[in-house]
Amino acid sequence: MKQIKQQSQSLSLTPWATNLILAVLVFFISGASAQQQAGVMTSAAPSTPPKAPASVAAAPAQPAAHAAATPVEQSGALPATKPGVEGIKMHGHWEITVKNPDGTVAQHRDFENSIQGGGAAYLIALMAGYTVPSDYEIFLQSAGTAPCTPPGSLQGCVIVRSLTTSPGTNSCPNYYCASTLSYTYNLNYSVLASNSMVLSGYFTANRAGTIDSVSTYAGSCPTAFIQSSVLANTSPAACNAAAGGIGVSALTGTSVSSIAVSNGQLVQVVVTISFS
Repeated sequence: MKQIKQQSQSLSLTPWATNLILAVLVFFISGASAQQQAGVMTSAAPSTPPKAPASVAAAPAQPAAHAAATPVEQSGALPATKPGVEGIKMHGHWEITVKNPDGTVAQHRDFENSIQGGGAAYLIALMAGYTVPSDYEIFLQSAGTAPCTPPGSLQGCVIVRSLTTSPGTNSCPNYYCASTLSYTYNLNYSVLASNSMVLSGYFTANRAGTIDSVSTYAGSCPTAFIQSSVLANTSPAACNAAAGGIGVSALTGTSVSSIAVSNGQLVQVVVTISFS
């Protein structure tokens, strides 16, 4: 019993020794804890900085402000035009059909022509009252030999309404004439494009030749309406029946690719004059 007591006494510590032991234990525990925390921090924070996300690194550069498409470029639409800038157009649509003696079609031409200077003056004179209209004629001219024998040396074929009134009396002494011209008028106050004048006629070629240019002519009274500033005092009926003394102006016309015509073939012509 004594020995046990002595052992128990040897294990008992004084207060200052106890405090010393506790201080040492706290030091070692604190050091171990600090090292563990340092290791955690080292693994969580690598020495190299992280790469930026791919979406950020691959972001495209913004286009320059001046390169942006305009509204017209985006929509593909053309800028609107101002109303009325197209003006008024006069059309002369031609159809020339060449037929063989058996009635079969040898060739057919379809084309447009232009208003001539005399035609523009004629229309202004009509609106101003300086002239009144007479008859019309269709003129087919050749650069070489016309497909119709003229009374003189002028190469051309003329289609008129009458051989005894103007403009037939003006043209037929110099050119071959066929009195087969007819014309119709289409009037419509509501629809501009429905207004037209159609001249039509035909002739039979009495020799081989070519047609290289075409024209329509308009007769009028008095003769020199372009220079006149006096109102016309002749009625359209009297002017239409006159045998002479009238003006003849080229209304429309154009050159064409040469149309070859053989002797005996029928040449039919239709000219439609309209506005839009």
